[in-house]
Amino acid sequence: MTVYVPPPLLALSPAQRARTAVVACHAVRWSAGDDEVIVPFVEQRGSLLLLVSGHQRERLLDSGGGWVTLDAHTLGSVRLTGEFRAVAQATSREVLDRVRACHRECLDCPARGLSDVVALEVDLVELGTPGCGYQPIDVVGYVQAQPDWMLALGVQIQQHLNADHLHLVVAAACAFTGVRTEQVLSAQVEWIDGCGFDVGVIDESGGRRLRVEFANPVVDPDQLSDAVHVELERAAGPAGA
Repeated sequence: MTVYVPPPLLALSPAQRARTAVVACHAVRWSAGDDEVIVPFVEQRGSLLLLVSGHQRERLLDSGGGWVTLDAHTLGSVRLTGEFRAVAQATSREVLDRVRACHRECLDCPARGLSDVVALEVDLVELGTPGCGYQPIDVVGYVQAQPDWMLALGVQIQQHLNADHLHLVVAAACAFTGVRTEQVLSAQVEWIDGCGFDVGVIDESGGRRLRVEFANPVVDPDQLSDAVHVELERAAGPAGA
């Protein structure tokens, strides 16, 4: 099966792609017995500072080391392996304040009830892509790589639109493709970059992918969300309200 790779991804080295995927994510996950644990984090020079409960902190420090995974959708998945370590109290307070500020308006905030911080000192980085599994990446190259902030933000906007503005996405997809709403089985934003975005639609006749170009390329990541919303709302019209 041929896997579609958006052209901007082809310009990234594996290290850049992995670093971009990490900064695009808000949380990591790891397995604790039969349970999957998901917690927020802050990236710091390639390592991670995990916001955890007191019980999770003790459990991670007692384990010595392990791995966590991050899923950034089209960018790929990243698995980071290393040693769990305690952090200074001042660093812990800084991380707690930073994460809580980011999630202040989040009703189902993953940081709620978490009051401790554990560092994961990374010594193995693996990038997972469709059809290829996980492949190791040079750790030094990963730490030195500069993430593509436009693509990272694009993934975050994509997730937000598909989760919280699906009615707008479906209405716009119908306008873009000419498919009637009642014929649409699913529709979602599949990719966003500085030049435009991709919309995927599945109807009774099958699936299709449509590229929507911005009138003017976006060069400031802070303007990317507005640019996408303008195109979606223009296409959807009253049906997207």
